[in-house]
Amino acid sequence: MADDAVGLPHIAPVIMGRRAGGDGNKPVASSSAVIAAGGLIAAGKAAAAETEKSLIKSLLAETAGNKAETARRLKIDYKTLYNKMKEYGIS
Repeated sequence: MADDAVGLPHIAPVIMGRRAGGDGNKPVASSSAVIAAGGLIAAGKAAAAETEKSLIKSLLAETAGNKAETARRLKIDYKTLYNKMKEYGIS
């Protein structure tokens, strides 16, 4: 896989239900947190949004803030990246 491609190292913690950068044994959310958050669908949407935000921030760091390159690596339009950065409060 090319160095600039998004791959397993970026998404494996999410698939495994673990937070990236954590101790590797701590679940993302407990079952009581899922219930309190409004159910499984709401928890899934929140986890997806957090993962997307984290991935964007990570790729921006890897590309030294180059938004065009970050959008290219994510295979999304530059304007979509800009809108997501605004949505997640990423500058």
